[in-house]
Amino acid sequence: MPKLLPEREYGEALSLRENSLIPGWPINFIFNKGGMGDFVNYSAATLWIAKNSPWLQGKLFCPRYLVPLMKDVHQGFKNWQVFASEDVAQHMTEGTSYLGPDVIINGINRTPQFLTCVGAHQIDVAAAYYIGTSPAPSDCLLPILDYPRSRLLPKVKRLRVPYAVIPTGFSAEARSVKGRHINPILKYLNAKGIMPVFLGKKDLLGDGVTISRFPDDIDYSLGLDLRDETAVKDAACIMQHAAFTLGLDCGLLHLAALMKDSKIIFAYNITSVEHRAPRRNHGTTVHVTVPREELVCIGCQSNLKLYPVHKFTTCLYGDAACIDLLFKNDGERFRPAIDEMLEAH
Repeated sequence: MPKLLPEREYGEALSLRENSLIPGWPINFIFNKGGMGDFVNYSAATLWIAKNSPWLQGKLFCPRYLVPLMKDVHQGFKNWQVFASEDVAQHMTEGTSYLGPDVIINGINRTPQFLTCVGAHQIDVAAAYYIGTSPAPSDCLLPILDYPRSRLLPKVKRLRVPYAVIPTGFSAEARSVKGRHINPILKYLNAKGIMPVFLGKKDLLGDGVTISRFPDDIDYSLGLDLRDETAVKDAACIMQHAAFTLGLDCGLLHLAALMKDSKIIFAYNITSVEHRAPRRNHGTTVHVTVPREELVCIGCQSNLKLYPVHKFTTCLYGDAACIDLLFKNDGERFRPAIDEMLEAH
């Protein structure tokens, strides 16, 4: 049996009788089987737990590159610690609960999960994994991080014009934005006096999720190219202070949604707005998608059920028509959103 934490008193705000004594208890929370966007949303649930279950000693295990960010998310909660998933054997607490998508110990899956981010919002999935409830509590929202402009990388500080962040890397063809899609938007930004800033990394971005490549037909000369030059917190700070971040559903958009007062132009194709829209009470998000009247298969991942022979990393029809329609006519769907963001900026 694990050693219990000191007993503490809690009141009726936690649905407990006055002067209730609750023994402290450690629990291991595992972030795996996903990418950065999933894990950013999962932190809404672990932060909710830290606020609403103060008797728990939380040990959060996540990919190493996310440890500094997750420490910032959970700062102020003395009972919580954040470790790299690779170090779970050194820091796990034997004999206590392991909560997460898949927790494999000695070759045995201890907590098999049946709800996934295919067909559900990531925060609802996180509430099921970590809180044991569905849907998520109404106050289970994305955390808010605030990094000062002084933390911007020197290359960004030296810019003398407003800038907009454009995520570029992709791991799945079904969500790949090519040069023919984004170059007209880059030129539109240039005409508006906005400097595109390209972010993205090719290295490991999650549990077995690797960005395979950057499109080679994007005209990176139209902006400031910072691909493979930023750590996660660097990218988060850059997006917080941007005029906006614009892209097709990806981890960087969800990271941007953590940042105080951030502005995002969030495009959708294989997922619905309902299942991917950032759930937050700060910042501004403008949604861009293709109406179902134009393409009946839009939002396939959210809508197509019990079809196990298809993996949503590729298009079922092999033509990715949703992306072409999303960016049709030189990105005309995005221009009103861009103008709206610039007016606010």
